Amino acid sequence: MQTYSKLFKAGQPTPLSIRGSTFIIQTSDQGNSVEVDFVENGATVYKVQSVGPGFKARPVLGFDGVVITATVDTNLQFIVTDGDIELQITQTSVQVTNPSLPVVNGGSPFHVTVDGTVNVSGATLTATNVGINNTNANPVPVIDAYTAPVNVTWNSGTALNTAQTVNTQGFDTVIFTIAPSGTITAGAISFEVYDGVNWIPIKAPRSDSYLTDTVFSLVGASLHSWQLPVAGYPQVRARLSTAIVGSGSAQVVSIASSAPDVSLVTVGIDPSQPPIQIQAVPPASTPSDVAPVAVTTGGVQLLAASASRKGFRVRNAGTGKLAVTAASGTTFANAAIVLQPGDTWVETDAPQAAWYAISDTGTTANLQVVA
Repeated sequence: MQTYSKLFKAGQPTPLSIRGSTFIIQTSDQGNSVEVDFVENGATVYKVQSVGPGFKARPVLGFDGVVITATVDTNLQFIVTDGDIELQITQTSVQVTNPSLPVVNGGSPFHVTVDGTVNVSGATLTATNVGINNTNANPVPVIDAYTAPVNVTWNSGTALNTAQTVNTQGFDTVIFTIAPSGTITAGAISFEVYDGVNWIPIKAPRSDSYLTDTVFSLVGASLHSWQLPVAGYPQVRARLSTAIVGSGSAQVVSIASSAPDVSLVTVGIDPSQPPIQIQAVPPASTPSDVAPVAVTTGGVQLLAASASRKGFRVRNAGTGKLAVTAASGTTFANAAIVLQPGDTWVETDAPQAAWYAISDTGTTANLQVVA
């Protein structure tokens, strides 16, 4: 247990690297004049406002720092401890003024019905069986609380299994954004949730596509964001599961939100719709790799027309974007199929036609055909 005394200037948030499980304010020369933010792993997990002498807090998982902000210049004395402490009032002054009429306690309590607004001052009002009437005139506010973004940068000097961990008590969704930059020849980040005993891999839905990732490779990757539903899990993390090799780096940003923003897509079959036509590939079909094609900003032909071709696959193996087109004159801006670096397109509807490609900055197309 440690006692601290400090002057906090008005309007200046003061961070203190103090670890503990219980926080209590003993004295304040300005009364209830401070705001206290409890911090865990660099993120604010709890916040209380307008508190003063006698205030006591015991966060569920403790804290490794506090940020104190005073509304006016305030001399504060407070205690931080890893255990719990009890409050004792050593001196109390009570003044009772009796009215002219005697007060007699009856054998049973009075039944009181309250209509209108009740203002309670200097007493404690206890209510049971209280209903909430959410009318248009007096709506009940619903607040989407979220934490401030936590930003870290990992590179070849970052140790394997370094993790960006988010405490999720009171939060339903965590947003992770990963922005690789520079040259990275090896490196991967895994998404995992904690069930109180084990860290478990989780499929993280991307915010910019229908893809999900349990492990995200940093090699040749660009900026992506993931929206993870984490209700019921006390923690979630992004872990450097493969060390970074190369001169580049990866910026990792996390935000926790109380809104239940579930972005996973549920796929089903509507029985009222006509059946899906399925074309089976004959067993005699033979896949073969084709020499990579350098795709320029002016456009090139990927494959000449071939009636015997049953399908083909094209992968963007370069650093620029790759647009697959059905005409040689189609510009990049007008293309319907655009592949990010590392993405693959599988063509089965019209593989026998002639196909072309164009890039925004230049890239390479790896090809495989099925005949």
